[in-house]
Amino acid sequence: MMASETDAQQAMDALTSWLDDSHGLSAAAHLGIYRSSIHGQFSSALGDLFPVCQRLIGERLFAALCQPYIHQHRSLCADVGACGSGFAEHIAEQVTNRDSLAQLFYLADVARLEWAWHPIFHGPEQAPFDHQALATVPAEAQGRLCFHPPAASQLFSSAYPAHTIWQHNQPDWQSQAGDDERIDLDAGGIDLLLWRNGTAMRMEPLSTEQRQVLERLYSGASLNPLNQWLALADSGIDIGSVLPQLLQSGWIGSFSVEP
Repeated sequence: MMASETDAQQAMDALTSWLDDSHGLSAAAHLGIYRSSIHGQFSSALGDLFPVCQRLIGERLFAALCQPYIHQHRSLCADVGACGSGFAEHIAEQVTNRDSLAQLFYLADVARLEWAWHPIFHGPEQAPFDHQALATVPAEAQGRLCFHPPAASQLFSSAYPAHTIWQHNQPDWQSQAGDDERIDLDAGGIDLLLWRNGTAMRMEPLSTEQRQVLERLYSGASLNPLNQWLALADSGIDIGSVLPQLLQSGWIGSFSVEP
C-alpha cells in the first residue's frame, strides 16, 4: 500500500481538528512530535535490519534513504521487524533515479543479502536427513526421487561480490596478514546457498554446476526430468557425482518419491 507525502499531510491536518492544544503546544505540534518519533523508530528498525548498508553509506545518508521509504510503505504488521520487506527494491529504485547515488550500484544486492538472513534465522528446525530411508528406495523408483532444500534456506545470486562486502563489514571481521582490504566490485558475481545448520548461519558459495542442479531440485524436479534437462543442455554435469556432494554438504534437507 502506497502513501504520498501529500496524503500523509492531509491526514495530519484532518486529525488536528479532533485534538486540543496543551502544554503550550498546538495540536499540529503534538502530532508532529508523534510523527517524528514514529519515523525515528522505523529508521532505527531499518538500521538494525540492514546494519551493513548503514555502515557502508553512513548513518546520515542511510536515514535520508529511509525517509521516503517510510512515507511510501505503510506498515500493516505489528512486528516492526517486518518493515524492511521492500527496502532493497527501494534502494535499487533510488540508486537508478538519482545520479548522486549512482556509485552505490551494489547496495541493493547487499540489502537483499541482509534481508534474506531474517526468514532463515527464524525458520523452522530441520530434522536430520534420513539416509537410511533413502537407501531403501527401490531402483525402479529412484528416477522419481525429489530432493528438497533445508527448511531454513534460500538460493541467492548477485552480479557483484555482495558476500565479500557483507563479510568485510561484520563486527568480528578480521583481515588476514597481507590481505588487500579493497574489494574489487568488478570481480564478478556470486551464487550462494544461505541456510541454517542447527543454530549456525551458513553462507556457501556455489559452483555453476551446483547452482544449476540445486535450482531444479529445489523447484521440485525429480531425477528423471533433471537428467533429461542435463542431457539436452549438454551441460557435462554428472548428477551421480554432484548429488552425493550436495547430500554430504547438508544442502539437501529431505526427499520424497513422486507417485
